[in-house]
Amino acid sequence: MFMWLGLRSVREARLHAHVCGDGHLYVEVGRRGKRYIVEYTNSSLELINEFINDAIYEYNVSPIIIKHKEVFIARFKSRYAFHRLILLKAGKSKEWRAPLRIFLVADTAKAAELMKNWLRAFMDDEAHIDLSTGRVTITSVNYQGLLDIKDMLNYLGIKSKIYRILRGYAYKLVISKRENLCRLFSMITPLHPQKLMRSRKILLMCKALKG
Repeated sequence: MFMWLGLRSVREARLHAHVCGDGHLYVEVGRRGKRYIVEYTNSSLELINEFINDAIYEYNVSPIIIKHKEVFIARFKSRYAFHRLILLKAGKSKEWRAPLRIFLVADTAKAAELMKNWLRAFMDDEAHIDLSTGRVTITSVNYQGLLDIKDMLNYLGIKSKIYRILRGYAYKLVISKRENLCRLFSMITPLHPQKLMRSRKILLMCKALKG
């Protein structure tokens, strides 16, 4: 069966981002054969519920929620979704990618929406919004993955920089300067409650400066 190697919808963009951020793809082997598992872990029920709803509508699956200490785990079984997410370069911390080619459909407006939804979901998982320094940062051991994010941000007109930290073991993508932060949060609205609150404070600052 031919699989289109590009994101088909904003739902799939968010699913891909969450698997790259706080997700896990693995295979269980039992008496009845192999089970292909897609998991997503977060402390925010808002994000867990979004992941579940996206998975239901995009892949026609029946996810379950598991409570583990202070976090929730959304899990579903699907050989198709498992292989499709791998083909789209979702994977482990050092391996995931989000190359521009999976976003660039003929409709440029749709391409931008796919990127915005991917960035919003990934930032809900991995970004830190620091109001004291006026920066948004993403730390990762995956340099190529951060380059992909930088490319998306550039496409949307948002400038960022990547720095090597921890003696090269990890990297940090930084979005700074008022115009970049204002543009970022005019395009994406975090779902994570704490990040939503911080993004709104930045937007209020942007409106105050315009006024």
